[in-house]
Amino acid sequence: MTEVNEQATTPELPSRAELANSGLTNRNQLFMHQVVELATEPGQAELAMKIQAQLLEGQKSGQTARQMFGTPAQALGLAKQVAVEEEGLTPNQIYAAHPFWQLVLDNAMAFGMLFMVMFGFMLAFSSNVSRESAGAAGLTSLIGTAVFGAIFFSLATKFLAAKGGSRIVKFLGAALLFVAWFGLYLLLAGLPAAVNPIMPGWVYLVLAAITFFAFRYWRARTKIVGGFLGGTRRPRNR
Repeated sequence: MTEVNEQATTPELPSRAELANSGLTNRNQLFMHQVVELATEPGQAELAMKIQAQLLEGQKSGQTARQMFGTPAQALGLAKQVAVEEEGLTPNQIYAAHPFWQLVLDNAMAFGMLFMVMFGFMLAFSSNVSRESAGAAGLTSLIGTAVFGAIFFSLATKFLAAKGGSRIVKFLGAALLFVAWFGLYLLLAGLPAAVNPIMPGWVYLVLAAITFFAFRYWRARTKIVGGFLGGTRRPRNR
């Protein structure tokens, strides 16, 4: 009976449609939508509703969500929780703590950008590149090398960051993954032109630019730092 009463009194998180009719400004609606996406733990629904009420009151005097709460994560108290959980961890361990599929996607975009920029400029300014590096410069080879590199790099990141175990074994494992990646690179470079076409240099550069903006959005969305492209730890709010 008590559980039924608790469920009945627990507020439900607002939908996009409900936020649109809540009286919040467009920016505050976006802020609340991000809060709702983060509110996955028991008890956070009630906190989210309090945040919405405070935003409604604050916007009357011109206060913004950022002025009142900072980020959606800070509004829910998650930023402090993350800082506590990350205390004492190395940047590599913090990076490796993300789900494997996120690491693969993150690294695939990073490797893809690198290869597209490299071959894009080479093909754009050298007429001999297509003959000298025919297979490696092919679109299928480039994408495959980036994807397999992302998988192997993410695997290496995971077990190198794992606590315990022999460091020698870890580094030998990472070396074997690198050798396997290089072997796949050679295999992909040997694909026939029919399935591995070489695109004009400008096409690779355009794809690199698109991937760059997708990567920036992805990093902002997931809060991932570090990895193949490096980076620093997230700043802490004290």
